[in-house]
Amino acid sequence: MTIGTKSVLFGAHQFLLHPWFVARAWWQLYGFPWDPRLWLAFALHDIGYLGKPNMDGPEGETHPYVGAFIMLLLCGEAWSDFVLLHSRYYAQRVGRKYSRLC
Repeated sequence: MTIGTKSVLFGAHQFLLHPWFVARAWWQLYGFPWDPRLWLAFALHDIGYLGKPNMDGPEGETHPYVGAFIMLLLCGEAWSDFVLLHSRYYAQRVGRKYSRLC
């Protein structure tokens, strides 16, 4: 089992707990997240770590793509960017400001 998969299943990005921690932080910073698209973004933003052999290497740096693609299909381009740009690495790479999800 890869490091990324372990993180999503059992670690810091655990798929059942991590979205709740992100939601709690959002609530403290910006108010309660009423928009259901926010909850979807909380759940999907790190799902791309599944199958990654590392977290901080070249493969791990591409983790935002999966969640961003799903958000593109379900919610449109702005929400896709919201998830894609939660990664400081990716935002810097494309010369854009990171999103509030960061």
